[in-house]
Amino acid sequence: LSSTRVTSVYCDYPLVGSAWTPCNNRDETWDESHLKATCLYLNSTLGLLSLMGVRSLKFLTYPWFSLEVLRSMPIPDWREPELSSIVPWLASEFDVMSESELNPLAEIHDCVTRSAIDQAVARYLDVAPERINQMRRTLSEEPSITS
Repeated sequence: LSSTRVTSVYCDYPLVGSAWTPCNNRDETWDESHLKATCLYLNSTLGLLSLMGVRSLKFLTYPWFSLEVLRSMPIPDWREPELSSIVPWLASEFDVMSESELNPLAEIHDCVTRSAIDQAVARYLDVAPERINQMRRTLSEEPSITS
C-alpha cells in the first residue's frame, strides 16, 4: 500500500482487471454521478478506512483483499434520501479533482489533493473536518501503509 496512490478509479467503459478489481454497478438506478461520488468517497480517508477495515493479512504488513472481502466493504448507500441529494455535489467535486495528483498513501498526511477530497467528503457527509484530519494523520502511521 505504501506506493499506492488511489484506491478507486472511475472509467466510463468496461475494463478487465489484473491488479485491479473492476466493479460493476448492479443497481440500475445509479448513474455516472453515483459512480463518481463513490470513487471520490473511496479515495477519501473515510474510504481508505473502509478498505483497511475489511482487509485480511497474509503477511504482517501485506494486506490482502479477496472479492468476498471487497463485497463486504461498507460504502454510503446513495439511495438513502439524506445521501441522494449530495450525489451531484460529490460528482462535481470528483470532476474538479479528477486531474489532480494524489501522493502515495505513505505520504497521505501531506497530500494536498487527498486533503481537498477529505474536506469535500466531510462537508457533504456532515463529518467534522478536524476528525478526518486526525484520521488521516493516524493512517499516515499505519504499518501496512508506511511499510
